[in-house]
Amino acid sequence: MLQSAAECQICLLTETGTMSISVAQLRHIFGLQREVVGNVAYYDEQTIVYPSGVNCVLYNIDQKQQKFIQGSEKSHIMTSMALSQNRRYVAIAERGDKEKGELKGI
Repeated sequence: MLQSAAECQICLLTETGTMSISVAQLRHIFGLQREVVGNVAYYDEQTIVYPSGVNCVLYNIDQKQQKFIQGSEKSHIMTSMALSQNRRYVAIAERGDKEKGELKGI
């Protein structure tokens, strides 16, 4: 699932004792997993795809903006990444409780 900002709900207890739900949004990811096989690919002339943590980042060099492809929730680390020849899909191999591969649309 391609998202411009990943979201996570956070429940907070206010001073009055009521529950408040806030949404935390992922805006930027820093870092590159150099251990991942095929860790940098060009999506187009302005966008590169690279792994960071358990996510794939699509970084537009001209606009300086990131979009994210989230890894699975049970994943501990991404081990390999490959972009399809037509640039519509990214294949991701992950290690967690068990190893698995996924094909995700861009």
